[in-house]
Amino acid sequence: MNKEKINFLINFIYESDLIENIEDDRKLLKKQIIEQKQDGHVGAMLLLDRLADEKDKFLDKKLVLKIQELICSEQHFKTGGKKLKKKDIGQYRKTKVFVVSESFVFPIFGEGEKFLRLSKIISEAPSAKKVPKLMKKWIEDVMNWQKKTGKFSQEENVKKIADFHFEFEEIHPFIDGNGRTGRAFAYYMLRHAGIEPFIFGAYDRTETYYPCFKDKIKMEKYFYVRVFKQDSILGRIETMSVGDFA
Repeated sequence: MNKEKINFLINFIYESDLIENIEDDRKLLKKQIIEQKQDGHVGAMLLLDRLADEKDKFLDKKLVLKIQELICSEQHFKTGGKKLKKKDIGQYRKTKVFVVSESFVFPIFGEGEKFLRLSKIISEAPSAKKVPKLMKKWIEDVMNWQKKTGKFSQEENVKKIADFHFEFEEIHPFIDGNGRTGRAFAYYMLRHAGIEPFIFGAYDRTETYYPCFKDKIKMEKYFYVRVFKQDSILGRIETMSVGDFA
């Protein structure tokens, strides 16, 4: 894996976690990527990166559950990450959840490494009973699109991927990790379609990313700008180099 790819994955994982107020060690991420770690958030991204090159294989339920499991299984080792129960990892949720746009984490003084998380609610996700059926349709739609990506223009494929991301976040199939899992699959879908992926930046999440959770058209515009207008986006993440993490 070349330095540019390593640097991109470092930034992608770091920013995706930071959107959820979970902080990574960039040097550790670099080491894990170089060593091809198979667990954690790094393992999830490397798995999707490999699968994106296998054009005759498509997304399925097993992969969706696996990616959430990998991303969430080690999150409690990171600052701001909470430890999940085994029943909430690699399984669709069984309880009500809310789609949130902002999450603030505060340390609980006198409680060691415990944190208090306060979130701004956008909407209530569908009931847990509906999740399996909704996800079955979502997965089928993605698979059908994957089989026909070559028939569409880049603009059409980006629009479809934006819609898939919007729908996934609207369903919110897991207790935790929905944002990071959804962004990981956006990376995978863009790579599958032969389109250069982009980084979801935490630095402008409030202004550009969060508003998209209420409006599919805004999500489509967000993806369009990120894919086709990357040079016009001035932000700290686009100017980082591999040397920053040496």
